[in-house]
Amino acid sequence: MLCWATTFPATELLLASWDPVLLAAARLTVAAFVALLLLALFGKPRELSTAPWASILPIGGLGLGTGVLLLTLGQAHANLVIVAIIGTLVPLVSALFGVAQGTERIDLRLGIAITLAVAGGIVATGVFSERIDFRGGELLALVSVVLWTWYSRASIDKLSMLSDLTKSTVNMLAGSVVITLAALVAVGLGLVPVSLDLGTASLVQLGWLGTIAVCLSMLLWLKAARLIGVTIAAMHQNLVPFYVMAMALAIGGRVETVQLVGGIMVVTAAVLAQWPVQRRAVGS
Repeated sequence: MLCWATTFPATELLLASWDPVLLAAARLTVAAFVALLLLALFGKPRELSTAPWASILPIGGLGLGTGVLLLTLGQAHANLVIVAIIGTLVPLVSALFGVAQGTERIDLRLGIAITLAVAGGIVATGVFSERIDFRGGELLALVSVVLWTWYSRASIDKLSMLSDLTKSTVNMLAGSVVITLAALVAVGLGLVPVSLDLGTASLVQLGWLGTIAVCLSMLLWLKAARLIGVTIAAMHQNLVPFYVMAMALAIGGRVETVQLVGGIMVVTAAVLAQWPVQRRAVGS
């Protein structure tokens, strides 16, 4: 989540000179390329030929690719605070998926943890300290949250035969292909202007965005989600506003009380949700 927290400021900088569709395609393509390099470095490229591509294409293409595209468009056409609030809904959406699939039950402890995580994430965005205006991209961000949650759960359930690195790589490849094709079609039809910046500063920002903010965070995310479950892992995602505040503090910013309070609420939620797992692990 520390890596993912850098996505939002980096994307904001690049959106000043990049079209959202082209930026979504570029950042996921860079992430897929870096993941392929890691796969080769660890001697696992042969797993690509045995991967179940019939399952990967919808999971990585629709879930990840379309989700990233909608999130980027949503961030470009919505209030950032509202986008951050919508992002706090992942634990709730994941729990609802689990209930619908019959794999999870929202008991009192999990219910309180989810409520604390969502409330803490909302508080941490600072929504109560500024005027909020709706700009139309909020719906796209909401759909992206649902797709991201489905992608995470489907990757763990249906691609369990793959290592975490291979799983992440093939999904990023599928997502990159889908977004790139969509971008090319949109440009060809004149729906999207060829607006991009290949200057040194922009390429450095794009390199960070694709390598650290997207590739590394997704690799760690799927591993964490497999170990502790998507619902609990997503509670940690609601600490992102707190991490952004900490980064701002490191470069001379100031501590916002609401973000500190929100961070404490989310940490409490994560501990509450994971405590039974920790106790079983210690006693085993």
